[in-house]
Amino acid sequence: MEDLTFLALEEAAEILRVPKRILIRRIIEQRKVPAANSSQPTLTKSNGGDSKTAISKPKILVVEDHPDSRVIMVLALERWGYEVVEARDGKEAMAQIESVNFDLAVVDIAMPFKSGLDVARSLRTNPGTKDIPILAVTALDTAKIRKTSKEAGFNDFLSKPFLMADLKWKVETLLGQRK
Repeated sequence: MEDLTFLALEEAAEILRVPKRILIRRIIEQRKVPAANSSQPTLTKSNGGDSKTAISKPKILVVEDHPDSRVIMVLALERWGYEVVEARDGKEAMAQIESVNFDLAVVDIAMPFKSGLDVARSLRTNPGTKDIPILAVTALDTAKIRKTSKEAGFNDFLSKPFLMADLKWKVETLLGQRK
C-alpha cells in the first residue's frame, strides 16, 4: 500500500470488476473501527518485571470530505501503527478535537461547513491545541493556496494525488519519528 496513489482504488475496482462504492464498503466493513468516543485498549509492554508500561499509539485526526480519499488515508495510517479518528468535514473535526487529544491532524483544505483553513486557524488560536502539527492535503495546489495554508497555521502541505510513501514521510516527520 505504500506506493499507492488515490487512483489505486479506481484501478483495484477495475481489476476486480467491482464498482468502487462496493469495494469501499467492503474495506470499511473489514476495518472494524470503534467509534471515536469509545475506550480503546492500551498496548502494554513488559519492562522485565511483573509491572507493565503503557505504550500509546500516536493519535491522528484525518479530516477529509471525500470518502474514498479518507478511507485510503485512514487504512494506510492504521497499517503504519497509528490510532486514527475520522471526520467528514471541518465542523465534525472541531467536535472531535474537543473530545480527544491528537498528536497530529491531517486536514483537507476545501470542505463543506468549515474549511480546512478555518480548522487550522481554530487549532492555532486554542491554547490546548496550538502546538498540534497540521498537514494540509489538497488538490488545490497553487502558490496562493500554499501561502494561505501556511498563514492559517498548517505545518506542511501534500498535494493530491500523492504517493502513500510521501504521506508516511510527512506524518513521521511532523510527529518527530523520522530519523
